[in-house]
Amino acid sequence: MRNKIALKFGTTLLLITRQRAWIKNFGDAAARLATHPKIGKTGKISGTRELIPQENYRMVYEIDGCTVWVLALVHTARRWPPVK
Repeated sequence: MRNKIALKFGTTLLLITRQRAWIKNFGDAAARLATHPKIGKTGKISGTRELIPQENYRMVYEIDGCTVWVLALVHTARRWPPVK
């Protein structure tokens, strides 16, 4: 798995090849969250934080003790939080 990164989004585990630079940015952002979970700003939904790993995407996550859960990866053109 040297050329792949593993990302966990909720209950979905993704193995992604590093050749796709835009996906690599998300993996790098998730890895930074592991060591610096508060680098993102306070989220629009209570209890969440948000990081902009790339100009057009928002990574929504929450911190649960020593675990960082990525809850959503949302294009910035989409309404966030979603309307019920």
